[in-house]
Amino acid sequence: MQPWTCFSGLEAAYSDFAAFALQAEREGRLDHLFTDVLDRPPQQKTLGGAIGHLVTHNMHHRAEIQHMLHRVGYPGQVPEGDLMGWDMRQQVTGD
Repeated sequence: MQPWTCFSGLEAAYSDFAAFALQAEREGRLDHLFTDVLDRPPQQKTLGGAIGHLVTHNMHHRAEIQHMLHRVGYPGQVPEGDLMGWDMRQQVTGD
């Protein structure tokens, strides 16, 4: 199994997330507040801030996985995981 096959489910879900984020932006809801009940105590956060957090947090974990694969000497090609590379793949594949 290629290590990057684990991202197939993430890639599929990301199109739904992207559609949600674009809709929120079109509707002017990026500054709308919601209560994050996972915080103790619960905190008010903006929808736009949460969207930005999810994008950057996702990249952080992808970079960690890349680093680990390089460190253990994974013999296959470890693809670049940066946002520009991801965006270019999305444009080519239409995913």
